[in-house]
Amino acid sequence: MNIETLWLAICIVESACNPLAMGDRGKAYGVAQIHAIMIRDYNQNNGAKLVHEDAFSPTISKAVFEWYAGHYCTRERLGHEPTMEDVSRCWNGGGNGWRKEATIPYWGKVQKEIEKIENKT
Repeated sequence: MNIETLWLAICIVESACNPLAMGDRGKAYGVAQIHAIMIRDYNQNNGAKLVHEDAFSPTISKAVFEWYAGHYCTRERLGHEPTMEDVSRCWNGGGNGWRKEATIPYWGKVQKEIEKIENKT
């Protein structure tokens, strides 16, 4: 799995790579549209003291994303080697998002962006 490609595709889908984006009626921040609950989860598991506004930093957003992927999308949790689809669907639907039918359309959007990125290289 190429986490860099996945990260870029998610940022394109979520915000068109706009670090100042606000979505979900003002509840999601930054390039990856991070909610406050993700920041709290990250803090609790990493001893960090981030605030929701830190999600406007692309560097911090990426760190949260990579932690989230590594924490929720493991072989042990999923019962198989994690794929870009698994990570994408968890990002969209929470830790168990990989099982939710509601996250399938989101994966379709991310997958299209991955294909565009891979065709450029």
